[in-house]
Amino acid sequence: MDLYNRFAEVGMKRWSKLTAAMVLSLALVSPAAVAQEVSQEEEGGELVQVTFLKVNPPDVGTFVQAVGKIVEAAKLANLGAEFGWNMWSTGPFDFAFTSTVGSMAEFDDPGAWMRQYAGTEGEAALQEAFGMFSGIQYRETVNRVEEYVPAWSRSTEWDPSEMGGAHVAEVWLRPGSQQAFDEAVKEYLAFMDEMGSVWGHRPRVGGSGQHTFVTPFDSQENFYGVNSFERIVKVQGAGERMQELMGNLATHLLDARVYDVEPLPALSYMGPEGEGGEE
Repeated sequence: MDLYNRFAEVGMKRWSKLTAAMVLSLALVSPAAVAQEVSQEEEGGELVQVTFLKVNPPDVGTFVQAVGKIVEAAKLANLGAEFGWNMWSTGPFDFAFTSTVGSMAEFDDPGAWMRQYAGTEGEAALQEAFGMFSGIQYRETVNRVEEYVPAWSRSTEWDPSEMGGAHVAEVWLRPGSQQAFDEAVKEYLAFMDEMGSVWGHRPRVGGSGQHTFVTPFDSQENFYGVNSFERIVKVQGAGERMQELMGNLATHLLDARVYDVEPLPALSYMGPEGEGGEE
């Protein structure tokens, strides 16, 4: 059985955009389950699918080469921006893929991504990438869909090309605390207004219920040094107020996890030139 038919049998839904090429035997949930949990009419902010992979250390080099081959295939196929993705490093052997979801209805057409390559110059390169992945050991550790929440976000002027990474905070809420948490986040963001950009997301499908906040930065040296939020607040004499607001947020949490991610532009594809691509 060829790789194309293996892919079609697995039915990876929309994340066939990229990870189906690597995770041919894994799935998030069935399309029917997705439709029952979140209908298209219920969608609010922009949806983002997030998938984390842990690669066997000896296979990391081949993994990077294989993803690079998929990027090459996407360029040869002139893949549309709606089928693009961003790739991030989350650790020495850990990677994350993020991609915008237009609507939950996209999960009902698992073969859409593959069809974009059919009959194009990119089809052979994609099949070559599939062959490379067949010898790589890895496992999927996270697969979820998040919804962007404008009220939990702040955007300041900055150049995306200067983005050196992002700080990610995942928090799990105490039962029944959603409304109080929402108000606490808004109050905290009002306090740190103009301090930088932050993008808040609520869980929609998959994952383990985490709410995610992403803060982009130019470099870790600046983010944790001269431009650190704590340092600036201390200079402004507002440290006590910050502690009060952080304490209020903490009362609504069961758990939290923080980590940094590094963008990998050479392994990302955002569409043809003129559609947000990096070419």
